[in-house]
Amino acid sequence: MEKQQKKLQQELNKVVQSKEVIERNIHAYDEDVKWQLAEPGALMSAKNYRDKKALPLVEKLKEIVKNLTIKCVQLA
Repeated sequence: MEKQQKKLQQELNKVVQSKEVIERNIHAYDEDVKWQLAEPGALMSAKNYRDKKALPLVEKLKEIVKNLTIKCVQLA
C-alpha cells in the first residue's frame, strides 16, 4: 500500500511540474514574435509565403503538440 501511495505521489508531482512549465510558457505562444504569422512582403507570392512563413510555423506547432502528447502519455 505504501509503495502504491509513493508511486501515485511521484506521478502527481510530475503532473504538477508539467503544469507549471506549461503555465510559464503559455504567454509566449500568444505574444512572442516567433509564434506569430508574419505579414507577407509587398511582392511575395502565395507559394513563397507558404513555404517561407506559414510552413515553418506549422512545423514548430506540430513539434510542440507532439512533445506535449508524449509527455501526457508518459504521465498516464
